[in-house]
Amino acid sequence: MASSFWHLFLYQSGLYSDQRSLCPVGAKNKLAFIEIARVLCIFLVVLLHSVDMVTGKYDYTSVTTFISTVTRFVVPVFFMISAFLLAIRHRDPNYSIDTNKFWRSRLQTLVLPFLVWNVIYMLVEKDLWDVPILSPSTAFNLATGYIQLFFIFVLLQCLAVYSIIANRFTEKLVRNCLILFVLASIAFYGLSSYLLWTQEAMDISLNGLMES
Repeated sequence: MASSFWHLFLYQSGLYSDQRSLCPVGAKNKLAFIEIARVLCIFLVVLLHSVDMVTGKYDYTSVTTFISTVTRFVVPVFFMISAFLLAIRHRDPNYSIDTNKFWRSRLQTLVLPFLVWNVIYMLVEKDLWDVPILSPSTAFNLATGYIQLFFIFVLLQCLAVYSIIANRFTEKLVRNCLILFVLASIAFYGLSSYLLWTQEAMDISLNGLMES
């Protein structure tokens, strides 16, 4: 596992002396370390959710806390793998993407399954917990993804950005986008945290007034 992530880091950092021989471009060419990383990350995701289910019924122990902590990196790694597999094609300076073809492919492999599984989640929620279909929360979940499907929603946003800048790749553009995304993430996290704590404080105050 460590070897797979080390290969990924070295390639993205440009530290391989011969990147072309390492990763030949082609649909039939398999990148062994990517496949290994995928399999191990899938296993760790299952392990992480299994631990969370156990600790949802019982108290955390040192073992479950350790497992829950050290496996949190796996979801970002899936994004890294997706970005890596897109980026290796740009080793060819003449390579460019056909935006229409790019999204036709993603429509079949990502967008339609995303929508179908969201509808399935919605129907299950309606059946088990009587959650109304026509409600703001249901509309929000359908648009952004139920539970684990948030990953696909975020991935689609990343692919949208990629399809816009893919044919304009420059070192300066990538650097500026990275800075922009970091600042936007910090701003979003700060705003959401402020609103969350503000809402909690308001709820506590209102509950105190009602009890008094």
